[in-house]
Amino acid sequence: MAALVPLSACAKAASDQHLASTMAVPSPDLESRFAELEQKYEARLGVYVPGTDATAAVEHRGDERFAFCSTFKGLLGAAVLHRYSIAHLGTVITYNSADIRSTSPITEQHLATGMSIGGLCDATIRYSDGTAANLLLQDIGGIAAFNEYLRSLGDSVSRLDQMEPELNRNPPGDVRDTTTPPCHRYGLSTGGSR
Repeated sequence: MAALVPLSACAKAASDQHLASTMAVPSPDLESRFAELEQKYEARLGVYVPGTDATAAVEHRGDERFAFCSTFKGLLGAAVLHRYSIAHLGTVITYNSADIRSTSPITEQHLATGMSIGGLCDATIRYSDGTAANLLLQDIGGIAAFNEYLRSLGDSVSRLDQMEPELNRNPPGDVRDTTTPPCHRYGLSTGGSR
């Protein structure tokens, strides 16, 4: 039942309408703690924790959009596994120095040899390697293919619009490269199980 709440929120139209999570009941204690954290770090905090049979979901700013930044990378790995057979993980992708982006600690070490799709997945997820993420996005068919994967999960709200490192530049009010807490939680919890 808990998975139905984020699914219904993520299945709504991809407009900026507020997402309803009728089972999410804010706890005054948690709300005040979230507010303290936001004030201390001068940032917005987005939280969604699904409920159980005994507890209600916890949600803070669940209907607001937040920049994906590097958190999309786990879903990207799942998209690769969804699109291809396990054998594809051994396929080697070659690239050159023009492909290297900032924060690419693993791919920059393998310019001469290239990297396997499996190695790129590892570099993307464990080391947040931006070049590896871009190469994987290209491998699955680009940003549009990644968004199609999100839609296949039932998420019509989250969106990726740019490659690394541009997707990390998200000024206030910009809906590009964003998700909401319930949709992101849902994608991360279901992405690898398809």
